[in-house]
Amino acid sequence: MSGPCGGQPGAIPRGGKAHGKGGFPSKRKMPLKGLRKGGYILVSYREKKAPGMLDEKVDYEGTIVDKRVGWDNRESYVELDDCLRLNADGEIVAKLGKMRLFDAFIDECEEVEKVERPL
Repeated sequence: MSGPCGGQPGAIPRGGKAHGKGGFPSKRKMPLKGLRKGGYILVSYREKKAPGMLDEKVDYEGTIVDKRVGWDNRESYVELDDCLRLNADGEIVAKLGKMRLFDAFIDECEEVEKVERPL
């Protein structure tokens, strides 16, 4: 079954015109769309390693203090305050303070309840 405007219900909104650079369809995901400043979010982020190495998936949690959705996904970002870096088990690895995460490397982003976690 499809949503009210067609497509898959619950799919991440995609932005841009029908064709991106070079005439190819746009593949841009917009995971930051609909999130408000002051909201507490969990972000799955890909961190670049050295050339030839696989990207590492890292989870961050924090309160949105600034957000920008620009023309290109490398211009778009979300800035988190009281940012926590989490491991695969959801435990705190590091407290980072304020951190800016760029849309180009965000895999998933969702609003969550703030939970006390062990260090």
